[in-house]
Amino acid sequence: MDENPAEAVEQLTEAAKRGDARAWKRLGYIYRDGIKGIVEKDVAKSNKCMDEAKELWTRAAKNGDADAQYELGFLLWVGLRCQPYEPDYEAIANWYKKAAEQGHLNAQMGLADMYEKGRGVPKNEEKALFWYSKAAEQGNESAKKRVEAATKKGCCYVATCVYGSYDCPQVWTLRRYRDSRLSMSWLGRRFIQVYYAVSPTVVRLFGDKKWFKGLCKPIIDSIVSRLQRSGIYGGPSNP
Repeated sequence: MDENPAEAVEQLTEAAKRGDARAWKRLGYIYRDGIKGIVEKDVAKSNKCMDEAKELWTRAAKNGDADAQYELGFLLWVGLRCQPYEPDYEAIANWYKKAAEQGHLNAQMGLADMYEKGRGVPKNEEKALFWYSKAAEQGNESAKKRVEAATKKGCCYVATCVYGSYDCPQVWTLRRYRDSRLSMSWLGRRFIQVYYAVSPTVVRLFGDKKWFKGLCKPIIDSIVSRLQRSGIYGGPSNP
């Protein structure tokens, strides 16, 4: 674009006519910002280009194309038109999730961020960690750092999902039991390994279901109550 912007615009225009959604999007930005001496700023043309990109990606996304699902979500995030815009975070999360479940790296990172910040989905550190883990498996360095940091904190997937907080007393009680007692035996360490292998998938599949939380909460409440009565403190540091 820098060497011959006029030629680049011409090539993008031809690609857009052939149904290239990315070309439409790039043209939308070009008409939005203009190129001195080559392309005048034109809000109407910019909006039309973005609408064309959205239509093409929507069609492909509905047919299950993971790239299109991610691109559509991202387009909804950054804004479709040259005007004040409030992203539809719920729709963005929906498209990111569809793409992430098909292994799309950028969608996995985007969905993890949305769970981490509670945008378009309920804030859920365990689900955020799950998707960061998936992205880390694909070699994303930023995701690897997130997973390492969370591992050091010692996340408890199911309990955090049920209580909706990483820092509530119940979760701290379970975490302390894991570190101070369960991890002291071979059988306990094996249980921890199996739990961390299985629970992320369980939370991803059922974490949003009321019946899942309703089923788990009384069981966890009972366990936590017994642990607290045995002297395990439910806080970030000993009182």
